[in-house]
Amino acid sequence: MLKMLIFISGLGDYLMVDLGSTCVKVSDIQLRKHGVKIPSVSYPLDPAMKKATGEEIFDLIVSAISRFVRVQQKSDKQLKSVLVVHFPCHHKTIDKANIAKWTKEFSCEGVVDQDLNELLQKSIRRKTDLKLKVVAIVNSAVNTLISAVCHNPRCMISLVVGNGFNACYVDKHQKEETGGAEGKGSLEIYNTELGALGENGSLDFLRTAYDTELDNTSKKPGSQILEKMASWTYIGEIVRLALKDLRKDQLVLTDASENTNLFKEGVFTANHVATIDKDMSKNSVETADILITLGVMNPTDEDLKTVKYICRLVTERAASLAAASLATLINRLNQPEIVIVVDGELYRQIPRFHDVMYSKTQELVKPALRDKFYLVSSFSGGCIGAVRMAAAALSKQNAAAADT
Repeated sequence: MLKMLIFISGLGDYLMVDLGSTCVKVSDIQLRKHGVKIPSVSYPLDPAMKKATGEEIFDLIVSAISRFVRVQQKSDKQLKSVLVVHFPCHHKTIDKANIAKWTKEFSCEGVVDQDLNELLQKSIRRKTDLKLKVVAIVNSAVNTLISAVCHNPRCMISLVVGNGFNACYVDKHQKEETGGAEGKGSLEIYNTELGALGENGSLDFLRTAYDTELDNTSKKPGSQILEKMASWTYIGEIVRLALKDLRKDQLVLTDASENTNLFKEGVFTANHVATIDKDMSKNSVETADILITLGVMNPTDEDLKTVKYICRLVTERAASLAAASLATLINRLNQPEIVIVVDGELYRQIPRFHDVMYSKTQELVKPALRDKFYLVSSFSGGCIGAVRMAAAALSKQNAAAADT
């Protein structure tokens, strides 16, 4: 939970380091009176890094920063930096936080419950002579929301349906004074960590045998249940398990060997699902090409129809679960107009995702709130939210220092 900040000042340059599940993205955010300039480079993460030590993953982050700084020819003076993290965090202050638990199949030892700022500084001291001051550590969903607020102050909810599944929202926080009287309400951002919903069994009535099998074979069974049902990281595996089961019962792909790549764990991915879901070609040529590439020779027309149907069911279920999440937040806020910013690979890569999610949300919100909410895509400057927060915090610190 972070206090809502009003961004009035704080121009300058900030280095943003974005630690995601597939890459480390480094950006030079240059805040100016007449706009924002954002040179950035993404450095892919080898899947093996999901099981690296904390020292190894932070050394990799520092190497990415060093390369970026060298190419951009940044000065050797102290760089103001913002760390954006795509994992659940506990905050002590805006610049001190620790990862509460790894998600998205990460299991790096020596990081959970450790100060991220200190881990980064230790790696800097080991690897380079960089001078880096981390001004803020921000969750990716919060970053998405604040970035949208910079463009549209009416934005009150962000939903990220990508490699993870999360939402955050703006609401009034009432503080109680001595004697039980309510104090003045302030706006705060609440990070829901929605992907963890279901860890107490609350979603068991929705889970299929494939969800259970996927969870049982994951790095952390019983963790991030909703995320495992409705995120880019896992939808390919859900489809694979369903196809493998149907083939076993001789209902589809009957001529395919059980040892073909299609049925091997981790081979059929969300990218395959997205391509198949979008396949409008005559005779489903793109779907057939994927199956042939994965070892299914001569798929029948019925095979192609069934594979496309399952991909569609899995993505529509993800959109429906996202809609249920949004409807709950919309009903809670109960405002006459709510703008919702949505980001993530599922939203961007599945053309129907928006329409299904919007339609289902309409069904689930209170009747008085239908047609009172608006879904917008994340803005091209979607990385500036964390930097705006850092700039505001730095301005506040400077003002406080000047008063002493």
